[in-house]
Amino acid sequence: MKKIFPYFILMVAFTEGANLMAVELGAAKLLAPYFGTSLYAWAATLGVTLLALMCGYFAGGILSSKHYSEKKLPLVLFIASCFICLTPVLANFFLQKLYLLPVQLGSTLGLICYAFLPLFFLALSSPLMIQSYLPNTTSAGSAAGSVYAISTLGGIFATFFCGFYTLPTIGIANTLLVFSLSLFLLSFLFISYQSKIWGILFIILYSLCTFFADEFKDDKNALYHSEGILGEIEVHDDSYFSFIKNKWIDGRSLMVNGTGQSIADKSAQPLYTWHYVEVAKQVAQEYKNKKCLLLGMGAGIVAKEFATYGLTITAVELDARIPEIAEKYFIGKNDFHTVVDDARHFINSTNEMFDFIFIDLFFSETPPAHVLTFQSFSKIKNLLHTNGSLLINLYGFSSGKNARPLYSIYNTLIQCGFSVQTIATKGKEAQRNLLLLASVNNKKVEIKTNTESYYLLPFESNKKFPVLTDDINPLEVYFLKPASVWRSGWNKLLSEKK
Repeated sequence: MKKIFPYFILMVAFTEGANLMAVELGAAKLLAPYFGTSLYAWAATLGVTLLALMCGYFAGGILSSKHYSEKKLPLVLFIASCFICLTPVLANFFLQKLYLLPVQLGSTLGLICYAFLPLFFLALSSPLMIQSYLPNTTSAGSAAGSVYAISTLGGIFATFFCGFYTLPTIGIANTLLVFSLSLFLLSFLFISYQSKIWGILFIILYSLCTFFADEFKDDKNALYHSEGILGEIEVHDDSYFSFIKNKWIDGRSLMVNGTGQSIADKSAQPLYTWHYVEVAKQVAQEYKNKKCLLLGMGAGIVAKEFATYGLTITAVELDARIPEIAEKYFIGKNDFHTVVDDARHFINSTNEMFDFIFIDLFFSETPPAHVLTFQSFSKIKNLLHTNGSLLINLYGFSSGKNARPLYSIYNTLIQCGFSVQTIATKGKEAQRNLLLLASVNNKKVEIKTNTESYYLLPFESNKKFPVLTDDINPLEVYFLKPASVWRSGWNKLLSEKK
């Protein structure tokens, strides 16, 4: 054992680093259904991670300076493996209590409740590993360098392995279970070499943890549940509020990270429940039997409405699961062409021309900033036929700081040479949509104003707000407050339903 012990410690370091990254990625994914994926949520994830690492490294330094015991390291690794195994259960429990809090506070408190301890004990193990490895090197610096280098290598491996494979295919809970099991096995081998009784105790306690972890299961009321590129995707049958009918209806929702991306009315036609679809339909009517590019497919409800006007539709969707879900649970068989790709990548790579392009993109509650830049709009303009139009669906905020995204996107479209109309759906700013209708060659699509669902909103460019470019794009910062307000409103609406 003495000959292989240094290599064993380095194997432990690799596994510890891999588990640390798996927990960090998993923690952010577990947070998304309750508090979204905005910069606030990621800042909370990184902040709590660093807090846990700081505390763990400090405590580990103190622990390693005390009387040396070979049982310290395997015991710390074992405790960490148990907390990692239970992370989804703890997250589900605490986030259900906190989701009505503001995003900044709720996400931070939630992460402290379910992610701090596993990260703390993983960090606690690092000084103990250095202490165990020290007799095999000439200096403390060499021992620390070797342990941290191998640990970082494990983190690199886990980042790619989780991001590209396990999280999209087997989900958050199973990913964390696999990684915690690897850590448990090493702690078990380590302690069993010293004491078989301790080894048996480890097996019993870890088995109990896996039993409780099994409580974290897919929602039995969900017609569909999976995790992948976009995060958690579910299809539910439940009562939902229809802004078209101004009442609660028997509906079906496509939920991405806990946010309703599409909600269909099961009781009657039309399927859609939001007023912005009526605006999009009116624009689509102007391009009957022509070519349409839809960036953001969702449940396919908008595409199905467009198809009634004879449009030849190309729908671009980032996640391959979405078109399958749309066909199976919402719109049935369809004739439009679906492309699985990032919207900006498709814009940059295609040479196909269109008459009407509709950007209806939200990643959870936030539109992707990289699609809304001068360079992106310039490419889109080149893809439009003469007299073509671009329609963009956005939040409904047009006043105060929450209107900063609207002003910057409007200015950017004007800078690209579009003529722009602003259309607001009815309702309060936090509940409505704003749509920017940008036309080529100053040929504006005539929008009906004698409707109770939407109206033309007088709006002018404000040079105080920057034109968005690939180099300078403050949209992610601008979207923080509107996204937080929108997410809080959505959570409140769900709580009223409950």
